[in-house]
Amino acid sequence: LDPTKVPPLLIIHGDADQDVPVTLARQMHTRQIEAGEVSNFDVLTGAGHAFAMDALGRPAREAADRIVAFLGEHGREPQAEDVFFGCKS
Repeated sequence: LDPTKVPPLLIIHGDADQDVPVTLARQMHTRQIEAGEVSNFDVLTGAGHAFAMDALGRPAREAADRIVAFLGEHGREPQAEDVFFGCKS
């Protein structure tokens, strides 16, 4: 693990978010990619800002499915050489 890199990033944003425009999330994703980082960007159709507050709602369930898939692809057990916040794990 390169301590100068950030871990793979998953950005999930609702296209009906009235608090934070989806364009800001898209810009963050683009900047991560341009910096050579791993970034996945998913838009939830019809989801507002607090979509996760309704854990049984469609947007939260869709987000959970995407998180599980992302972790399946990028998740792993921490290794002794991994460095988090300047401390060895």
